[in-house]
Amino acid sequence: MAAEEPAGEVSTIDMHLSGDVEQLENHLAVGSLFHLEGYIWWSGNIPPEFARVEVDVAGKVTALTDRGVGDSRFCRVECNLFVGDIDLNGVPKGEQNLIVRAIETSGKVTEQAFPVLYHEAPILQIEEPLAYSAALPDVQAKASCTDDLGYVCRVMVEETDLAGTYSLLTRMRIPYKLSVDEPVTLNALGIQYLKFTALDSIGRKTIRYVPVYPEVPDSHVRVLATYRGGVVLDAQPAHEQVISYNTLSNQLELHHRGAATLIPPVMSDLPRAFLMPGGAIFEYSPAGEDDRRLAEWRDGRLEDLGPIQAQSLKAKGNYAVFIQPGDDALGEQLVLRDLAAGTNRTIAPASDVSPSQLDLAENGTVVYSQRQSNSRNIMLYRDGSLKQITHDTRAYNTYPVTDGESVLFIRNSYEAVSGALIVVKPDGGQTELNAFANQYMIRSGWIAYRTMTGVSEYSLRIVSPSGQQKTLTAPSSQQELEGLGDNGDVAFSAGYPGWPVHDLYISTMSAGGRKVTKMATTNTEPFQAQGVWYGRIGNTLVELPVPADGLAPSWSAGSSVSREGAEWSWPAAQDNVGIASYRIYVAGQPALELPGDTLHATVNEAEWVRYGSGAVQLAAVDAAGNERRLYVMEYIPEEPNIPRTPENLRAEADATSVRLSWSKPVGDDSIQSFGLFRDEFFVAIVPASESGFTFSGLPEETDFDFRVISIDKNFAFGWPAETTARATSDYSVPGWPAGSSVSASKIGTQTVDLVWTAASDDKDVTAYRILQDGVVVQQTEGGALSAAIDDLAPQTMYTFKIEAGDAAGHWSTNGPTIAVQTGAADTLAPTWPTGSAAVSGGTTTRIALINWTPAKDDVGVTGYRIMSGTQILAEVDGNTRKKGIEGLSPDTTYVLKVEARDAAGNWSSDGPSVTVRTLKQS
Repeated sequence: MAAEEPAGEVSTIDMHLSGDVEQLENHLAVGSLFHLEGYIWWSGNIPPEFARVEVDVAGKVTALTDRGVGDSRFCRVECNLFVGDIDLNGVPKGEQNLIVRAIETSGKVTEQAFPVLYHEAPILQIEEPLAYSAALPDVQAKASCTDDLGYVCRVMVEETDLAGTYSLLTRMRIPYKLSVDEPVTLNALGIQYLKFTALDSIGRKTIRYVPVYPEVPDSHVRVLATYRGGVVLDAQPAHEQVISYNTLSNQLELHHRGAATLIPPVMSDLPRAFLMPGGAIFEYSPAGEDDRRLAEWRDGRLEDLGPIQAQSLKAKGNYAVFIQPGDDALGEQLVLRDLAAGTNRTIAPASDVSPSQLDLAENGTVVYSQRQSNSRNIMLYRDGSLKQITHDTRAYNTYPVTDGESVLFIRNSYEAVSGALIVVKPDGGQTELNAFANQYMIRSGWIAYRTMTGVSEYSLRIVSPSGQQKTLTAPSSQQELEGLGDNGDVAFSAGYPGWPVHDLYISTMSAGGRKVTKMATTNTEPFQAQGVWYGRIGNTLVELPVPADGLAPSWSAGSSVSREGAEWSWPAAQDNVGIASYRIYVAGQPALELPGDTLHATVNEAEWVRYGSGAVQLAAVDAAGNERRLYVMEYIPEEPNIPRTPENLRAEADATSVRLSWSKPVGDDSIQSFGLFRDEFFVAIVPASESGFTFSGLPEETDFDFRVISIDKNFAFGWPAETTARATSDYSVPGWPAGSSVSASKIGTQTVDLVWTAASDDKDVTAYRILQDGVVVQQTEGGALSAAIDDLAPQTMYTFKIEAGDAAGHWSTNGPTIAVQTGAADTLAPTWPTGSAAVSGGTTTRIALINWTPAKDDVGVTGYRIMSGTQILAEVDGNTRKKGIEGLSPDTTYVLKVEARDAAGNWSSDGPSVTVRTLKQS
């Protein structure tokens, strides 16, 4: 009988930590609580039998759980995984040994010690701002920090969007200080975050993000109330009622005429909440749970209404509708609640109804889209009766909305490329509107919708209760409906594609027709109540009054600001009522206001540093708050009062170290020391009298980013001097063998191609640099021995030189050179041969097709453009000779002319033309 194979022996113990753990330059720092994975490696085919595996830190022992063999990507074969949560409370702070001890059933003990620094991350105290505060556009930043081991701790504040998408606009930053208490001005680019970082002197960090709403409202916008620590969820300003979410207690807070009441349940995230008679109805997740529940706060009492499908609660007037999750006996149900009576009525099963396909009107009318075989149809519930109002078998009718009388929805048929907006009137009659996407609203018989007017261009339209249509906005690529009032007022946004926020406008009815007033940005969420427009901005409620005078002032053609030092002067602006004031804006923020009869000012630019960099504008403002701005200049502030950056930073390397050297900025006596960083790790502080430091023990041929930062007596950091270097044993510079050369070909007016012979190096040449008159203009990687140079001036002599570099960053200085003169500029425009013509290929109501014969050029035709008068309607490449011109007006005559372009940008002026007329609108 074969002998039984013995169990294997433990060979290695390793571990991985997660949670409150941070790898510093010379320490692995851990907090009080963290998670440990222990890897027990063994030899042989049969794993050892373990009695237990434990972690011992200064005598405090924690048993680990055996997860078996191969239960981790780090521990697959011949390895057992043990896991556990480690609690170091009660263990002395400072350097400790974390011992992982494996005890086998045979009594054999194997252990491995891992040095750690038991040191909590700095405690960061943020007093201001509270979460979701509105910055209009200033907000107070107030924070400090403490350290459990007594290390020096500093705080830095930055503006961020969490995604790291830093725009071209200047971002606010307060450098590291012992504490921060100062106002900051934010850029109005969507909901932003203030990033607070606490850093102690050995590199342990704590980072927290505080969300804020930056906003720059126009002058006529009026702040009604700010709810400290809250997010405004619903408001009835006329009744002085607001429901907000208190981020300090994670509870809803009901405000009525200055009195505030916290509603009992503590919540795990931001709820959906609506005001109702006697209180509020809300959908939320209880603290520590993911499931959603529905509850009411009525006359000072809380009533739990059971589970609810997430995001399905909608409330208007005295009614609410929601989807109630089902059980085994009864599926999901669509429920209407009478908020005045406090009673529920089940409308219908809701297994195929999603919250986005459901709407409610103030009179209790409910509409929803329900799947039926291969289609979706619209259901209407009103006055206790449910009926189907569409009966399509080959169409999807979706996204219904209602004002209690009419119903709007999108119909997508199998045959149609895109959907149509269908209006169902109270009498059952239907009309069709040309809406684009799900951009439509209905209220009190008024319908607002977005329609496509051309390629990637849209306009907003309004339909009155009597059926009259009117275009609200000119075509543009970025317009969105934001709100619709009972009286036909429309709130909308317009801006630039890709920007996170856009300008917010309100279009109102007036005796002279519609007028449009700019209010703020889309950080403000507009709504209308009792005929008045209001807005929610995080924790702030504002009124958006529309000035009676909707006409903005104007500037005469050619108006400009004359500047002589600090003295400014300008011509008078014009207004239909009168100029009330002149206002100077810096980076979009008001900096100075002057009376309307003043046409000069003494300006102190030193006071502008708090606004950041940006455009400076002079605005003429009338009594209604309408304004017209005149561009003046770009303002770039000087650096704040922080230590200056170290100068002349250089790096020298050997096989295991990099030595930095630098110069202290001349004349900056505030510098007390220099901080040294390697990548993100803080390494050391040296006195201001020193000008060098050696980073030792570095792995060879590995790039590191090094930073040297000036530090003043208040421990404020300046901007860093930075360089990248590597420890290396490669000390030689690439060389050029005898006969090395560079040659030029394809010499044009603005371009030339260069080819050169290879350089040599004791290891490898990794890159080549091309110098143009002594300046590096291009760098090739790897073994590339050619380059195309462009952006040259015609008929100009240039000297090009090639230098070689290796992986250690060494560059040659004696590479081959060549002198090249570019060709003469092409100044001849394309011409049109005799008999050239443009002909019409047919028209529709908004499109005209045009064809043309080719032009000629001494070099080559590279493009054509089609014009109507001086307006350029389209451009195509030089190989195209027909084009459909879109965005034309119906029943209109156009003279379309074609002109040709060459590569030098010369345009013809005598191209052929054709007269076309678009068809009438049917």
